[in-house]
Amino acid sequence: MHTVERITLARLPSGIPIETTVHTYEGRDDGDEPFEIVAGLDIE
Repeated sequence: MHTVERITLARLPSGIPIETTVHTYEGRDDGDEPFEIVAGLDIE
C-alpha cells in the first residue's frame, strides 16, 4: 500500500506555503514496520 500526504511546513510573510510530500509504503513481505520517504520541498 502507498499513501501520499502533502504537509505545509510554514508560510512566508506573503502567504505562500512551503510544503513537502510524505510517501508512506506499507505491506512489505519481510514484516518490517511501515516506513516513510519525505521527497522534496515545494514552494508554490
